[in-house]
Amino acid sequence: DGAGSSLEVGASAITSLTDNGIGLRASNGADVRVGASAVTTYGKDAAGLHAAGADTRANNVTIETHGDNNAMGAVADGNGHIVLNGGSVTTHGDSVRQGSFPHGLAARNPGGTIVAHGTSVRTTGNTAYGAVTDDGGSMTHNDLSVVTEGDNSIGLYSVVEQAGPQFAASMKGNNISVETFGNRAAGAMVQQSFLDAPATLSMDGATIATHGEASVGLHAGTGGSLVAHN
Repeated sequence: DGAGSSLEVGASAITSLTDNGIGLRASNGADVRVGASAVTTYGKDAAGLHAAGADTRANNVTIETHGDNNAMGAVADGNGHIVLNGGSVTTHGDSVRQGSFPHGLAARNPGGTIVAHGTSVRTTGNTAYGAVTDDGGSMTHNDLSVVTEGDNSIGLYSVVEQAGPQFAASMKGNNISVETFGNRAAGAMVQQSFLDAPATLSMDGATIATHGEASVGLHAGTGGSLVAHN
């Protein structure tokens, strides 16, 4: 925590056992590097990796969350930056509290960014999201794999819910694979809530498959923009 602070972790097992717990946190200008490690959380609203106003780089890290509501694998909050090289994120948990959803990857609030290269994401619960950009967050994915197993779940989601140009949400992907198995699921979705800040999702070289009843591959609503090539 704090400018000039740094932490380097290698070949370690990190476990959080409480609600609202965090496996590794970087904040206020700190720099965290973690490699070849496992991060596991048990508890609702917990996070594996969390960066806010700071940088985190994870190389070949396995992240697993066991908890409902806002339990998230990797979260880049306002002006937080996370880079994932390889590795995997798995969430086990459902949306129980209204407005709270398990996320594999989340970039939220202005300046929150995630870049993922060759990472795999899986959500097992109901109303869970694979990768989300929300209210000012942005993501770039290369060779990302996303699987959602539960009902009402979304593979990729870009959403704006607050008024103001600073809340633009953006997600870009190359060579993306998304597969959903639950009912009423969506492979990729964009929602702008008819607000001024744009919500965008663009994919180049994407494979999307849905298996459940009343599920959709691509969905753009309330002014959002979704573009898919090849």
